[in-house]
Amino acid sequence: MAALEASLPQEAENAHPECFFPEVVKQNTPPNPTWIARKFNIDYSVYKLNAAAIMIRKKHIFDATSLISNVSKKGGKLISSVLQAARVNGIK
Repeated sequence: MAALEASLPQEAENAHPECFFPEVVKQNTPPNPTWIARKFNIDYSVYKLNAAAIMIRKKHIFDATSLISNVSKKGGKLISSVLQAARVNGIK
């Protein structure tokens, strides 16, 4: 038993445990800003608009603009105008 205790690391009497404070650590990731643009009173079905919006969700604004420009539905033009407004809001 004494040999086992001798092989274990000895702790200092006044040793404090290491603490981790995540709010102090700076993030190395660049910020990913999000800009908002809204269009109200659209005379178009939400289901049809959603069908056009599915393809651009979670895409970068430039990729979304190029994708939505190839859509031949009325919802594509509406979404394109909202994307342009969001881009202008981000530039300001």
